[in-house]
Amino acid sequence: MKKITDILKTINWEKLDSASKIIDIEKNFSNLISNNNEIANDAYWEFDNVVVLQGDLYESSFYLVPFLIETLKISENLEYILELLFQIINGASDKNQYVIYDINKDPFLYYFPNNNSNLKEPLGEAIKSAIYKQKEVLLKTMVNTNNLQDFENLINIFFNLKKYNIVKDIERIIENNYLSKEKLEIYNNDYKEDFI
Repeated sequence: MKKITDILKTINWEKLDSASKIIDIEKNFSNLISNNNEIANDAYWEFDNVVVLQGDLYESSFYLVPFLIETLKISENLEYILELLFQIINGASDKNQYVIYDINKDPFLYYFPNNNSNLKEPLGEAIKSAIYKQKEVLLKTMVNTNNLQDFENLINIFFNLKKYNIVKDIERIIENNYLSKEKLEIYNNDYKEDFI
C-alpha cells in the first residue's frame, strides 16, 4: 500500500479539476480500503464528492482510476473501491473536457498530468480506456471475489466497456468454469442479454 500512496502523493491533486478540494488524499485513500466499514464509507463519500459529484466527472477522476485498480490487488474490502470505479466509469463528462497526460508503468500503470504531452483524450473516453487497459485485474477480481455484490459491481463496470467487446473475456471465464454457480446464475439471469 505504501508504494501506491507514495506515487499518489506525486500528483498535484490541487491543480486538477475537481468538484471540490481533495482533502488529505493519502489518508482518505488508505481509509477507502479499511476493513472498518464506517471508515471506508466516509472515505468513499470524500472521493465521490470530489471526483464524480452527482454523476459529473472531473479531471481528477481519470488520475484516480489506476490507483483504485491497483488497490484491488491488495485489499480485502473491495466494496467501496468497486463502487467508486463504477460511479466514475458510469459518470458523464462534457464533450469539451480533455485530459492531457503521460504514462508511467513503474511499479504499475498510472497516469500523470503533462500539458506538453501528445496524449490527449476526451475525459470520458480516457477513463474507459484506462479501466479497459487493466481489464485483467478486474477479471481476476471477478473470479476471486466471494462477495456477490462486488461481483455485480464488476459486471456493471464491464457493461460500460461493451464497446471493447469485453463480453468475449467474460465468456472465456465462463467457458473455463472459473465462475461459481451463484455468480454464473446472476450473470445469466440478470446481465447476459444486456451485453448482446
